Amino acid sequence: MYLQEPTTRTGLGLRPADEGEYRYYSVGIEHLAFEVDERDEVDAAYSRCLARDANIHFPPENDRDIEDYYAFFVFDPDGIRVEVLWWQRDETVG
Repeated sequence: MYLQEPTTRTGLGLRPADEGEYRYYSVGIEHLAFEVDERDEVDAAYSRCLARDANIHFPPENDRDIEDYYAFFVFDPDGIRVEVLWWQRDETVG
């Protein structure tokens, strides 16, 4: 599977583990995170996952340590954990 940003063509290729099974917290990707523009998009993605009976790891919640960080986690069909997050960033920084 290849993920690619269409404008810059920056990409990431994923292949099955040698043994044919991904093991969470083993060697390799721990999780993939996708940042969305609006907080409501986190809830919308979560609803789509629920409608597909996806394996939810954590439902949407505010992070305990990072202010204005809202996310949920789901396992993809291969067992890789995927995070969808929204983070209200300080626009004056950077």
